[in-house]
Amino acid sequence: MAHDQEPIALEDMVVTQSRLDEYVKNYPQQLDILQRESIQQGHYHKVSEALASMPGVDATESVTGGTRIAIRGAGQGHVLVLVNGRPAGATQYGSADINSIPMEMVERIEVYKPPIPVWLGAGGSNGAVNIVLQQDVKRKKAFTGRAEAYGGSRGKVGGSASGSFKVNDHALGLSAGASHQDGFRVNSDRDTAKASVSWQNPKTSPTRWDGSARYYHSEHGSPGRTDNPTPDARQQYNKGSADLRARGFFNDQAEYEVKVFGETLRLEDESQSGLTSLLDSNLIGIKEETTIADSLGKWALRFGGNGKWEGADHTLSGDHERTQGGLHGQFDRDEGAFTWTLGVRGDLVSDFDFQPGATVGVGVPVGKGHQIKARAGYTTHVPTFGQLYQPAHGSIDQVRGNPDLIEERIVSCSLGWQWDISKKNRLECTLFREDVWDKIQYDDYSDLIKRPVNLDRTNRTGAELALSWTVGAVGLEGSYVLQTTENEHNGKDLPYSPAHTFKLTVKSKAGPWKTRLEGVGRVVSDQYSDISNTEEKQVDAYASFDAKAVQPFSLWGKSAEAYVKVQNLLDANYETHHGYPDDGFRFTAGLSMDF
Repeated sequence: MAHDQEPIALEDMVVTQSRLDEYVKNYPQQLDILQRESIQQGHYHKVSEALASMPGVDATESVTGGTRIAIRGAGQGHVLVLVNGRPAGATQYGSADINSIPMEMVERIEVYKPPIPVWLGAGGSNGAVNIVLQQDVKRKKAFTGRAEAYGGSRGKVGGSASGSFKVNDHALGLSAGASHQDGFRVNSDRDTAKASVSWQNPKTSPTRWDGSARYYHSEHGSPGRTDNPTPDARQQYNKGSADLRARGFFNDQAEYEVKVFGETLRLEDESQSGLTSLLDSNLIGIKEETTIADSLGKWALRFGGNGKWEGADHTLSGDHERTQGGLHGQFDRDEGAFTWTLGVRGDLVSDFDFQPGATVGVGVPVGKGHQIKARAGYTTHVPTFGQLYQPAHGSIDQVRGNPDLIEERIVSCSLGWQWDISKKNRLECTLFREDVWDKIQYDDYSDLIKRPVNLDRTNRTGAELALSWTVGAVGLEGSYVLQTTENEHNGKDLPYSPAHTFKLTVKSKAGPWKTRLEGVGRVVSDQYSDISNTEEKQVDAYASFDAKAVQPFSLWGKSAEAYVKVQNLLDANYETHHGYPDDGFRFTAGLSMDF
């Protein structure tokens, strides 16, 4: 624990510093955070857009609505996705359902680089993303609100509105939004609608309660890969989710948090042949965490448990259920000259038996502003229902499951050096290694449908360089990942694992009108899309550039902003996923107003 740890006052309550803040101090090269202020200033319409803006992260929305997430250039690995620290719904074909969460509800986005701490959850072999919903809403005014409308190329149009209300010291929040886009390819149009409600009890209560409920609807085409087009395939997706959380303190050194959550969804998938399949999927769970910390900040013990039931009933693959329960514990210790941490967890999965996990880490300061951090971990990844039975996201014309899959076993480690040059300037370099037994990867079959298989053993070795630099009104944020990968069975590269990935973001506030300008450049080397590394399925290297301009002003006495966003400014012809070309040059213009 850091020596300068101080209590934080929350109105009538005084609590110890949050676990997240402690983690940032002790293992900063493992965690990146996008705060609410940056999210609002960025005018992101989807969680995937905000996530893609973060260093060392690629987030690409698939045509069927999921998001393919890659951290440190990892391809088809497993990224653990959490909402308020609890597991989100299952992923499918490398895609996570994060865009069903309204942006108006997002407080911050946390990205954990592997190996991840045990208290986040099982799996997460390639990192974790935690989407934290807004909490502790400011209650000084009876009402605050925000409205936004936008339109752009390829028939894009949409809008959203959100508001927070103060009712007898309770905080209520409402948000709603809708959008339409024609798309670039035939049958790539999409209509979406979202709504959410949130509630928080008075801050003076000894136990803090908050809850939220969300609904998402999408109706869209499923155009398929260019080598397997499906111009008539359609999907309709409906999802509802709810969360309830209680937080409190046993005393001034011990705090607890209990989360209860549930999700339900229905997916109607009409294939190119006219066959219609239905998926009904449900999930309920509970997660509890207790933290006991030394009053001097010398040590902390974190422990808890979780339980989850999920079921999926699919027209083609039938009815399946899974029950999972686990316990975890982590001890952190500040020895003065260095800090160390040790965590263990165990999960019992009804269809895959016992799954252990552990992490160990040490941090050593070496002179003013310099730190060396080392971590190692072991975890397993149990195949999702999507990988086993193909019950969600991704058309049945393109991908199927494999019920014979077994769990992955992963050993990962990292060694990092961080130089805090000043408060706003930082340089990081991290070496990493990952070895996986029975890694799950998708392979191509003669019927042009992809199916997952287990690879005996794979490895990935690389280095990540990250820079954050501010000079006057100009800020730079960049990341570069160099890596080598190997499927030890055939000596080939792993799919979707480019040797070089570079991203640079430049931001500035220009002129007396405080215009905010932003440019994002990405360069990715060529990569293969299949296990055999066939040349005709290679994804070529590409470079892309996006730009954004935001002008704040006053409208009818209210704060407002007008913005223009341009994606693929140079209209580069490239693919991020084989058979799915980028939409090319496109723009969005919008207006937002605060009330």
